[in-house]
Amino acid sequence: MLNFHKITISALLFCSVASAQDIPLAQPKIKSIKKILTVIKADMINIDIAKNFAVFTGNVKFDDGETAITCRKMTVFLEDKKTGYASSEEGKQISRIFCEGEVVVVTKAQDESGKAGDDHKAK
Repeated sequence: MLNFHKITISALLFCSVASAQDIPLAQPKIKSIKKILTVIKADMINIDIAKNFAVFTGNVKFDDGETAITCRKMTVFLEDKKTGYASSEEGKQISRIFCEGEVVVVTKAQDESGKAGDDHKAK
């Protein structure tokens, strides 16, 4: 396992879809399809790519644009991407996350009109 201090890990979770030959695509019900970047910051990280997991410890901060998580320790489990859009650099995606120690989760709730609602905190 490798140890890194004060590191930011970014994982690409979703690929955008391109249109072909001037044929307009149906508009999705979500506002837009974009690449969603997940950023995890911590004091220390131990990664084992062969076993598909990473352990972040100390001042862990997770943000994917819709959910923010802070905790003392976070274990991130990875899996191979299931879409055909993954390149060699984008071959893994987060399958699940396990958090420990003073866990705070903040999500941006959206109502049916698409407007951002109040933050929801879970401790």
